[in-house]
Amino acid sequence: MAPSRTHVASPNLLGYASILSAERREQLRELTVRERKHVGPFRRQVHAARQETIKALSAAAFDRQQFLAAHARYIEARNRARPALLGLYIAIAEALTPEERRGFLEWRSSRRAAIRNILDAGQNGTSKR
Repeated sequence: MAPSRTHVASPNLLGYASILSAERREQLRELTVRERKHVGPFRRQVHAARQETIKALSAAAFDRQQFLAAHARYIEARNRARPALLGLYIAIAEALTPEERRGFLEWRSSRRAAIRNILDAGQNGTSKR
């Protein structure tokens, strides 16, 4: 059985915008309708490719080639999504006030501290960050 883990969202502008007041979230949502519509299909492709990779990884009989192919499709989907996501991030950043942008930096710093990655750990298991 896999260890339980609390999901930690990526500390990006979308995550930050989600913690703003309901009124401000609605303003940002209205300001980014076009960008979010453009991002939607890419996000669905990334999700589908991620699910395919998870399915290949969790198969009773692990097939290395199937996993590699699925993971390659996932990476390709993420790379295709990046320009659309950048457009959304720019639209959000342009709409944030200077105070909100400073708040993002503080929020991101606190969120990054909570994310642990075994690849970032030093020899004694402590984070290099």
